[in-house]
Amino acid sequence: MYFDHNATSPMPEVVRSAISDAMANHWANPSSPHRLGQAAAIAVQRARSIVADRLSVRPKDVTFTSGATEANAWVLGKSSLPVLAASTEHPSVLEWADEVIPVDTNGVVDLDAIERRLRAGPVLVSVMAANNETGVIQPIADVRRLCQAAGAPLHCDATQWVGRMPNAVAADWLTVSAHKLGGPRGVGALIGEEPPPEMLLRGGSQERGRRGGTLNAPGIVGFGVAVEHSERFSSTERDRLEGFCRSRGAIIVGGGADRLPNTLCALFKHPGDMVVAGLDLEGIFASTGSACSSGSAQASHVLDAMGIRGVPVRFSLGPHTPAQPAIDALQRVLDRLESACA
Repeated sequence: MYFDHNATSPMPEVVRSAISDAMANHWANPSSPHRLGQAAAIAVQRARSIVADRLSVRPKDVTFTSGATEANAWVLGKSSLPVLAASTEHPSVLEWADEVIPVDTNGVVDLDAIERRLRAGPVLVSVMAANNETGVIQPIADVRRLCQAAGAPLHCDATQWVGRMPNAVAADWLTVSAHKLGGPRGVGALIGEEPPPEMLLRGGSQERGRRGGTLNAPGIVGFGVAVEHSERFSSTERDRLEGFCRSRGAIIVGGGADRLPNTLCALFKHPGDMVVAGLDLEGIFASTGSACSSGSAQASHVLDAMGIRGVPVRFSLGPHTPAQPAIDALQRVLDRLESACA
């Protein structure tokens, strides 16, 4: 059973079929003027409209990229303003941050700190919609009001939000990635009425002159179909798993804040990497945090920013993931670890 959807979500058959069909029938260059090229361009435009509809924007506000990391780098790396980012942002955002905003022990950004910094001078503010490690949802509407009052642009990494939450997020720029919601890797989008001040890639007029390079039509088609078929998540199974974790003495990271309905980050008495390894032997695939950092020896910067020590276990469920297999396996793993430490 797979409990690592926040790292990447498995591709459903409807998406695989759409990509296969696009590779067979829409292989031509979408910029070509002949029928084959225009058929590919129409397929791309349909996907653009689907993404735009889900995010409550106009199709022309959607610029396709290779993923959220590229889109983040485009907005933040080419900004002429200092970048003010939440301390729990994804590494692809923190890489460009000039200053960081503190968070509380639940991982919620300090709105007063943002307001004070906005009074001090112009900045570009970057706050994610929901955290990939803890699932904690940030008060983006409040952050946006502060930014609008100060005339400051707002960037929001919505990678974990799209496909998990029913409503759209409003910001000057949103970044999203296909593979977090069952689409292909290597496809994402930057959402915004205005592009960043500079082109991302020069050398072509694709994407209304914003990003040069031949469009990945099959991948973009798969992105659109994944968005179209993404389902609303319920917290029921996550809550069942969380109840069991609490019964075994686990601390729920961000447990006092609003969280994504599919995400549970728990600190057990035993190191998370040992628990994850034990679960793996049981056929339950969870993680210790972000897939971008869990392979390193470094502690989670997210937990560190929250003032929490330890290696957690992150369970991130799909829309139909049952909790019981994880509960049964986790009980056996924890029992073995406790017996070994007795």
